[in-house]
Amino acid sequence: MLKRAFQHIPEYLVVSEGDGVANLMDYGIALGRRFRALKLWFVIRNFGVDGLRSLIREHIRIARRLEEWIDNDPALERMAEVNFSTVVFRHCPPGMKGRDLDEHNARLLEKIVAGREVYLSHTRVRGCYALRIAIGNIHTTEEHVKRALELVIQWAER
Repeated sequence: MLKRAFQHIPEYLVVSEGDGVANLMDYGIALGRRFRALKLWFVIRNFGVDGLRSLIREHIRIARRLEEWIDNDPALERMAEVNFSTVVFRHCPPGMKGRDLDEHNARLLEKIVAGREVYLSHTRVRGCYALRIAIGNIHTTEEHVKRALELVIQWAER
């Protein structure tokens, strides 16, 4: 009952382990509005408003670079506009489409996450499976994001 009360799982939080793994987000108030406000207050208190603005601007700049790299690679397809610091895309081998393309990208994500060097998630855009890079960690640099994209390409070529 407690789990059902707190559970809200958007597509990008669905994990392959399924019900065999206890996900602590299902058992707490962390996603409640008042609790999120407290966490935001701590972040603003730590970085200051200008520091937070600077960090967000840098994450958006990195996302725009990633957008350029994806748009310039014919084997990659950006699936949505980049309005903030999340970039959604997929790898598209020539001639592959539909369910095969979805399964290809799902396997690709599994390999990347299993490598434990970077973490990407997935979502669905207009019903299509897509890879998702969310830039939000204070230590994330352009080089980290570039490496993540290199791993996507390397695993796709295998």
